[in-house]
Amino acid sequence: EQRRKCHNQFLDLKGQIRVFCRIRPLLLPREQDEELATTRRDACIAEVLRLQTSVDGVQRHERKPVQFDAVFGPSAQQEEVFREVQELVQSAVDGYNVTILTYGQTGAGKTYTLYGGPGEHRGNA
Repeated sequence: EQRRKCHNQFLDLKGQIRVFCRIRPLLLPREQDEELATTRRDACIAEVLRLQTSVDGVQRHERKPVQFDAVFGPSAQQEEVFREVQELVQSAVDGYNVTILTYGQTGAGKTYTLYGGPGEHRGNA
């Protein structure tokens, strides 16, 4: 009981809402020529690079850093993601309400992150 109480007080200090970003690897060769690309700058910042074309035809790259509680690059393994959410899983086991929501466009890797693949690629759910 004491462990459970301390554990959940610790989670309260970290914040009730945490936002993580997982950048999936490019799957198709044509995706490398997309007008939008996301890269991991560091442990908490993802950088979105967008190619824009003005009305007069001039192209420019716009870089926008986006802050998260954690950013996982394309080479991140399921274990790395699980280490970040395992405390939430423990809270759920202890009887507390927990929600892990995945969000993104079709093919972004939401299902893979939660349910994974066979063997060592198991998901987090």
